[in-house]
Amino acid sequence: MLESVVSNLLNRVLGAYVSNLNYNQLKIGIWSGEVILRDLKLRREALDKLNLPVDVLEGCYLGELTLTIPWNNLRGKPVVIDIKDAYVLAVPRNESTMTAEELEEREYQNKMRKLKNAEMVLDTTEHDATEDAKNETFANQLMTKILNNLQFSITNIHVRYEDDISTDHRFAAGITLNELSAITTDENWIPKTIGEAVNTIHKLATLESLSIYWDTNAPTLAHQGSFDKFKELIATKNNIPKEHQYVLKPVSGTGRAQLHKSFGNEVPKIDASLLFDELSFTIDNEQYRDTILMIDLFHSYLKKEKYKHLHPSPDKTPKKNPLEYFQFAGKAVLSEIHERNERWTWGRIKQRRDDRKAYIDVYVKHKLDKITPEELETLEQLEKRLSFEELRFYRSLAKPKLKSEKARLEEEAKKAQQGWGISTWWYGNNSGTDTEQNRDDDLVITEEQKQEFYQVIDYNEDRAAIAASVDLPKDTIMLSLKTTLNKGSFTVRNNPHDNPTDLISLVFNSVSLGLIQYVESFTASAALGDLCLYDGSRPSSAYYKLMGVKQKEADRSRRASGLDQQLVKVSSMRDPFFTVNFEHKPLDGRADNAIGLFMRNIDIVYNPLVIHDLITFFTPPETSADSINALIEMAGNTFEDIKNQTRANLEFALDQHTTFDLKVDMDAPVIIIPEDCMTKNSRGIVIDAGHINIESNLAPPDALAQVKANPSADLDEGLQALMYDRFTVQLTQTKILVGDSIQTLLVQVRTPRPALSYLHLVDRIDMTFLMELCIIKKSSVLPRFKISGNLPLLKVNFSDTKYRTIMQLPRLIDASGILGDRNESKSDMQNEQNQKNQVDQRWFKLMDTPLWNHDHEDVFLDTDSENSVDLDKSVAGTVDTEPTTISDQTETNHIAVEERLFELNFKVDRVLANVLEAQTTVKGDIDQAEVLLCEVDLQNLKLGYSMRPMDMTVTVQLQSLDVTDRMKHGNEFRYLVTSDQDIIQHGVHGDTESKNLVDVEYIRCDRASPEYISKYKGIDQTVQVTLSTLNFVVTRSSVLKLHNFVLHTFVDAEVTSSGAVTHVQQENENTLPLAPQPQNNNSSIYVRLLLDSVNFILNNDGVRLATGELSLGDLSTIVTNGQVNVAAKFANFTLTDNLSPVKSTGGHHAFANQLLTIQGEELIDLRYNSYINDGRNDYPGYDHALYLRMGSARFNFLEQPIHQFMEFLSKFAEMKSTYDMARQAALQSAQQFSQAATKMHFDIVIETPVVLFPEFHQNEDDVVVAHLGEIWASNKFVDEKDGCFNIIKAGLRAINLTSKFYFSGPNQNPILQTLPMLDDIDLNLDIRVTQSVSTTHPGIDVCGHIEDVNVRLTERQYVFLMEAINMFSRIFSSPNDAGQIASDSSDITKLPAEKEQKQVEMYTDTVVDHLPRIRFALDAKTIGLEIYKLTDETVNVQTPPSLARIALNNSNVLLKMHKDDTITVNLVVTSLTVDDTRPGINSKFKEIVPVIEEGHQFELQLDLKEPNPARSGVVIMNIKDPKVILSLDHAFLLRDFFT
Repeated sequence: MLESVVSNLLNRVLGAYVSNLNYNQLKIGIWSGEVILRDLKLRREALDKLNLPVDVLEGCYLGELTLTIPWNNLRGKPVVIDIKDAYVLAVPRNESTMTAEELEEREYQNKMRKLKNAEMVLDTTEHDATEDAKNETFANQLMTKILNNLQFSITNIHVRYEDDISTDHRFAAGITLNELSAITTDENWIPKTIGEAVNTIHKLATLESLSIYWDTNAPTLAHQGSFDKFKELIATKNNIPKEHQYVLKPVSGTGRAQLHKSFGNEVPKIDASLLFDELSFTIDNEQYRDTILMIDLFHSYLKKEKYKHLHPSPDKTPKKNPLEYFQFAGKAVLSEIHERNERWTWGRIKQRRDDRKAYIDVYVKHKLDKITPEELETLEQLEKRLSFEELRFYRSLAKPKLKSEKARLEEEAKKAQQGWGISTWWYGNNSGTDTEQNRDDDLVITEEQKQEFYQVIDYNEDRAAIAASVDLPKDTIMLSLKTTLNKGSFTVRNNPHDNPTDLISLVFNSVSLGLIQYVESFTASAALGDLCLYDGSRPSSAYYKLMGVKQKEADRSRRASGLDQQLVKVSSMRDPFFTVNFEHKPLDGRADNAIGLFMRNIDIVYNPLVIHDLITFFTPPETSADSINALIEMAGNTFEDIKNQTRANLEFALDQHTTFDLKVDMDAPVIIIPEDCMTKNSRGIVIDAGHINIESNLAPPDALAQVKANPSADLDEGLQALMYDRFTVQLTQTKILVGDSIQTLLVQVRTPRPALSYLHLVDRIDMTFLMELCIIKKSSVLPRFKISGNLPLLKVNFSDTKYRTIMQLPRLIDASGILGDRNESKSDMQNEQNQKNQVDQRWFKLMDTPLWNHDHEDVFLDTDSENSVDLDKSVAGTVDTEPTTISDQTETNHIAVEERLFELNFKVDRVLANVLEAQTTVKGDIDQAEVLLCEVDLQNLKLGYSMRPMDMTVTVQLQSLDVTDRMKHGNEFRYLVTSDQDIIQHGVHGDTESKNLVDVEYIRCDRASPEYISKYKGIDQTVQVTLSTLNFVVTRSSVLKLHNFVLHTFVDAEVTSSGAVTHVQQENENTLPLAPQPQNNNSSIYVRLLLDSVNFILNNDGVRLATGELSLGDLSTIVTNGQVNVAAKFANFTLTDNLSPVKSTGGHHAFANQLLTIQGEELIDLRYNSYINDGRNDYPGYDHALYLRMGSARFNFLEQPIHQFMEFLSKFAEMKSTYDMARQAALQSAQQFSQAATKMHFDIVIETPVVLFPEFHQNEDDVVVAHLGEIWASNKFVDEKDGCFNIIKAGLRAINLTSKFYFSGPNQNPILQTLPMLDDIDLNLDIRVTQSVSTTHPGIDVCGHIEDVNVRLTERQYVFLMEAINMFSRIFSSPNDAGQIASDSSDITKLPAEKEQKQVEMYTDTVVDHLPRIRFALDAKTIGLEIYKLTDETVNVQTPPSLARIALNNSNVLLKMHKDDTITVNLVVTSLTVDDTRPGINSKFKEIVPVIEEGHQFELQLDLKEPNPARSGVVIMNIKDPKVILSLDHAFLLRDFFT
């Protein structure tokens, strides 16, 4: 009879939770048809399945359980289940009251329960298809009968958890339920028992007052003797207890279900609907505080659980038994070390091998019911001793053996089968976790009982087999479920007892959910009518509503058409805010899955104060670090599991070509960022994300079949196009507005007006993307995933007012507290730096380490499934077994290196940026609010990205760049910057094929790639940048206008905050490192820049003054192992005069229009290397090395072009303030760099510049050539007793001046005279710089020596020299206005005296007080001037006769600058001589000024005091024995020469 089956079932279900269940009484009640159980006591471990350290307090009970089974008329009368008054009180687990055996048994049961749940997931795939279909028919029939006849009622349920251990007060959390019932009704939903003749069964379910509470200050309900208080605290329809702080306010709802026996077409088999009035969630700060503390308690228990077998007995305390607790601490630490070391011992490996073999053997016998009592005992002992991971691993290894044994014994098992077991169907294929006790309670019924059961549920095996073989139409609706929620809310509250304040309230209305299940597919729909977010703490705010849906009349028809039709039938929403539909295996067969998303516009207001309040609310206390870490780890592991499962599903879908039909039609949100949320018309930013539309275009199904039929055939372009599922993404009407009034911005967003177009920072953007997913797996020809996009026009309007508004964003972000609290004092910041807990970092960085922790990953192993190929890899991540892991390199070798995983191609046809300046003079005229300064126009900007398994490539291309001048100064020159060659070529077109202005290629390679060495030369990252010709037009008025715009826009804000910046710099001054710390970075990167040419055009008030051209630039940088190597070469620089006419004559006139040219092939050859002193063998003894070679420059010095050029530059004198600011910044950087203990080695050679003076001569071919000398410098570092010194050698070589004059010779033939005006001069400097504090050497010691200086002048050379001096005076004399501007500018950037003093002191760190800071000494042996005078009798112009010679002999200069800024200068000249050098003159007095016999003829001493505020000084000059012999004829000749 079925009574015994039911009694066994109830005993099994109730026995796990009830401790005083009388099985005999239960059997008697079931046989009589009515079971009434009262005062059932709950087990202490009733809640162990929750895996929480809580216990059920003794005394909790189930008040009454009534079960009515009409055995005589099961078809006509219902089965009634009535549960009343279930009260559960849970408290934190107290292990001191539990024995070691009880703890061990609990742990064992939890382990077996976890193992059972893990294997249930795998066992669902092991059933036979035919048997599953048969069981499904039986289950459907049984379920139908149960729903037809079953009625239940559950009333007065109260589950409560009390805790006074984790906090200093008692809190209570619980769930209450007033009623949950389900009854059978007629078609009018009136309760009624239905007979067999009814075609439709109606079920009415009622949910009354389901609530969740968390009371932060609650009295205890334990040990009260009665449960009246439990019942009083249950919310009902008429009584809501005020004692509760509800997390979920009492919610009520109804459910209606219709079960149709005849179904098809649009009539579902089960039609159910759920209706809820309101769901209201609330959380306050006290509840959140107690939750954190409770988690801290639970985590503390979990930490102790690991060492509880080592813990002293409960009767021992640390105060009375300190030795036991000290030994416990030592054993706890040593146990981990011992376990880690023992794992790899031979004994441990052997033991694990024996355990594995023994367990697999007894487990297989247990599954085959061939196990003996002794083997069963062995199985239980192994399961108690082995860990969960080991058991799961061993069972996965036993499954192949078990499967083969079952196949061999299948026939024998069929013959031996006597009864029909219901436990397999009822519980599923539950394997391996049952003990012998469970096996004794297995439910086996006889054939007679089975037939009786079939008769009760009206089940026939023959009819079931026929029904299973008949296929229902695919559009047959098996289940239709609709859920409606009228209103919902989520509130965050502060101070629930004293002064309740709602921080935020999220309110959503009209929520509808729908599910339609067909025979092989299903459809799910969801809709949301309205969504609002309110700022509860500031009800008077202008933006009290932070989020709200906005209605658009034009879109109503489009939105309504997107709503699912099945949902429309039950939903009153005609135009919902949000709708989403998901279809699995759509009926029309267009794809495997389909999703549609529709959304209307919503406004979102950014309020930093609200965000700051929320961050403060959810910031946990620093004392609960461990609990927060545990919570984050749990969330991280859960997220990791979801991520792994999602990744696996996506990979499987891609491999199997699971198609996905996607349709998205949504108005993206409008984000409002006001500067002041309390004012309605404050300035701010409005971001309108526009409209997003996504549609799919899937590949035809026969395309993949065609490729699979002939996989070796080449794919042509037409067939390749069919190999992709395509998704078209359109992003339209996106724009960004910035202005002084948020309301005006919103008006422009919703109803655009041309008069308000100046508010647009980014004009309307319309972008189109095409996403393509390849249907062929791992093709080396076709990319697996492609995205191509196009943006026709990106228009940006930038102005100074918009910039100031945008720059408020950092302040608003900082005010929100997202980046941390900036208002802490310096001491608090230092204290936090030293004592800061890890809570904040781990709490707000949830994507950190725990999310990627695989050590405790639960991976279900199934050796019989297709996923068994990953067995070893999965086991390696979960079980600490023998080394069975597979090397990552093995997996890498199987990856197709040439496979193209992803490609991106995005093109912007045109980027147009307008730079505007606000006009304050025009008042009230909106059209003239901003004036256009210039337009930046970029043409054909392309971005490419390609990813393969071992490398990735990024390319960026820009075809042209034009900056058009729109300022009011005339249209002489159109551009400020352009890549157009016509502006240089003057209309002469070159190649018709356009060349990109910028080409950038970035490649990154994995070191595991087989091409890492062969193709990529061992470089991880490679960047190559190629720049074509770029032209800059320097127009004075435009540049000055833009300069003022930049200063007004960008610099003013920085100047106002300079005091704060200086303060921060002063605070951080003492924390600057003495030397940069080397970083261990083994990655390498190679960057190469190729420059075609850069041209500069000087526009002087509409006249093209000059053109500068720089070409052939090549810069390479390699960073490897933390070291930097730079090599650069630049060549071919020319500055051309565009004012003077071009001369076609030869000689130096061929380059007359080229003011400046480079002589030689290389302008600059630069090499820079950095080294790290971390013990490497290649460290040369210094940290940096600089090698520089600069070619010789040829300069034609022409007065008129140079004069105009200098006048042109003088007009930029007002930009001197910018130069001074840059100079001060560079000086400060140099000072900080000098503080760092780094060593720079350099080797610099700059070839001599050549200056030609072709003017002020008697003959147009005359020229004076000046070689300004070769500059050279090099250094080395020397360690001496007094410290380390930087020894620098520098100087100038071969300074000379030569004239080339033409004279009229015989027959008027020109004769060239080449005479030196200045002989070769060499200046050598020896510089000694101390690297550390020295007591014997000054900070900088310079010793210089000049070789003999011999100046030779003829009358013609002297005239040229005087004319040149006058020319220099005319050229370099500045206009008065420019000088005034420069003076004014210098006042702006003048540093305070104390700051200058501080800067000076930064250079005196290594100098002792009595030593000079700088010592400079220079000596010259002879400085002479010899003059020549040509006469008519001169035969050879190359050797003119000498007239006189003037010389200063043995001159010395010594300069000392001390730490207090005082300066001392000593000048000594041994002798001054003047000689009459006329040849052939018989005179006794050729020494006009003779040499003195002893001493120094001239001595000068200059002492200058420190500036306070101006310098003052004393000059002392001594002249010894002055003697002059006057020769009249020689004197008159000198007069004639110089006049």
